[in-house]
Amino acid sequence: MIILVILGIAIMALAIWVIRNNKRMSRGRAIHAYVNGCEAGSKNIMGVDIPVFTLTLSIPTSYGTKEMPFEFNTPKDIGDTIEVFYDEEKDRLQLAKDVKLNQGNGPKILLLVGVIMTLFGAFGIWSDVTGNNEFFGKVCAYGTCILFIFVGIYMIFIKPAKLNKRVDKCIVTEGTVVNYVEHYSKDSDGRRRKMYAALYSYMYKGVELFYESTFRSSSMGSKPIGTKVTIVVDTESNRVYCKEDEASGKKMSLLFLVIGVGVMILLMVTGK
Repeated sequence: MIILVILGIAIMALAIWVIRNNKRMSRGRAIHAYVNGCEAGSKNIMGVDIPVFTLTLSIPTSYGTKEMPFEFNTPKDIGDTIEVFYDEEKDRLQLAKDVKLNQGNGPKILLLVGVIMTLFGAFGIWSDVTGNNEFFGKVCAYGTCILFIFVGIYMIFIKPAKLNKRVDKCIVTEGTVVNYVEHYSKDSDGRRRKMYAALYSYMYKGVELFYESTFRSSSMGSKPIGTKVTIVVDTESNRVYCKEDEASGKKMSLLFLVIGVGVMILLMVTGK
């Protein structure tokens, strides 16, 4: 158990360092590029022509202003600004929001794992010293239930509430399922599984655009081609999402909540 505590503290220290370092790098590399031109084009994905817009961006660098082409999913007016990350060494340009997403939630998950390991190790040491192993078992059982309940509450109530607060600042438009994009993943046995993501079309500033759903399923039956959906475009963060997809995610979150509450009630009734 002492080893578990030491590992937990080490993991937490590593996660905190990564989070602080990522924030420091983000502040240092984020810049605002100016749009000097916008040329419309298209790409063919799964038999569907998807419009793309090649922007000419003016990027401030350490050696002066540099102009670079950059593909974007929505049209921009000349004079608009876009927050980007520019790596001078690799001469690579990325949207700031994409760089933040690429950092992912890995450090936060690592921090949570470190906290859990430290707590479990500390309770284990306390149980060994006092001989109260039954109490340690209850802490593990109730702690797992509370974790399931928290995840369910966050996904069902807190996350949608945050999205709804931003809807007033977003553009809401009607979308249509026009196709499905195939993706493959491996299960625990190493077998490939085919998954489907809906491809939506919608109108934005008089231009037909397309958005691939982040929600994947093993069949295409939930939303047949031609189904109407609600597309939300967040003009500040350039994020696009489908309200119906968010609703589908609630079903899985409800399962977490039901399991957490159900098992906790069972533990309380049986006195375990």
